[in-house]
Amino acid sequence: MKTKYVVALIACLPFVANAQCLSGDCYNGEGKIRDANGTIRTGFFSSGKLSGIGKVEYANGDYDEGSFDDDELDGDGKRYRSNGAYEEGKYAKGKLTYGLRKLADGTKVYGAWTGSVINGEGWIELPSGEHDEGTFVENKLNGTGKRTTPQYSEEGTYVNGKLNGIGKRTANGRSYDGTFSAGIFVDGKIKYADGSIYSGPVVEGGKRQGNGTYTYAIDGSVFTGEFVADMPSGKGKTVYKDGTVVEANYVKGEISGNATIRYNNGAVYVGPVKSRRLRHGTGTLTTPDGKTTQNTFDNDKPVR
Repeated sequence: MKTKYVVALIACLPFVANAQCLSGDCYNGEGKIRDANGTIRTGFFSSGKLSGIGKVEYANGDYDEGSFDDDELDGDGKRYRSNGAYEEGKYAKGKLTYGLRKLADGTKVYGAWTGSVINGEGWIELPSGEHDEGTFVENKLNGTGKRTTPQYSEEGTYVNGKLNGIGKRTANGRSYDGTFSAGIFVDGKIKYADGSIYSGPVVEGGKRQGNGTYTYAIDGSVFTGEFVADMPSGKGKTVYKDGTVVEANYVKGEISGNATIRYNNGAVYVGPVKSRRLRHGTGTLTTPDGKTTQNTFDNDKPVR
């Protein structure tokens, strides 16, 4: 009989030698134990290991708290670190599988975890103020999502963390609604701070380029034509709310050569124009009854 007790005691020597049970039952029951490294475990034990609700306090101030199995967080729990990092959520075998993780630099990440990255629905908030929310693949937006930063906000379809496909962006008083490629706006609608609206292709993320339509907020007139380097260049037509139509050739945003103005009463003017629709210089004017005369204008007023 003595032999059996000696064997049992020897089997427990490592546990006894390296740790001190401070209170309760630290082997099978509720207790509190401190190991040789100064780590304190408090909670329910099974065969000397935390199993159930408990807490592990490390000598450096770190601690783990929650549901344990075999001395590892398993189930609901939280983990705090002395450098300011923390995490909480669902654990499996000591690893966070779903929940919030805050890094030492202040970055916050919430979602389904695979090691050190999230996959699936979640959100990431950076110290800079950027907030990403949506579907993630390895910490990058992939799929439907939205992003808010101190400089701009956007939403749509993402690939590798950048808008790619249909999306919207608001920045610097402008809104962009249309097609993006690798985070760059390439085609769609731009609404400017003054309320003017452009529809068509763009380059460099916002410069009008190609055939497009521009609606002026100041008078509601609509220009349709070619743009180069963000300015009307080439053939274009402007339709005003009163029915007046101006057709001309443009160079760097200005009418070049003679323009044709068709008025809502049927009159037609052909000649030089300034400020989009003001007759300025000598041209021909055809009245509604078909009579054509040559006239000189100064800022749209006849010169006598």
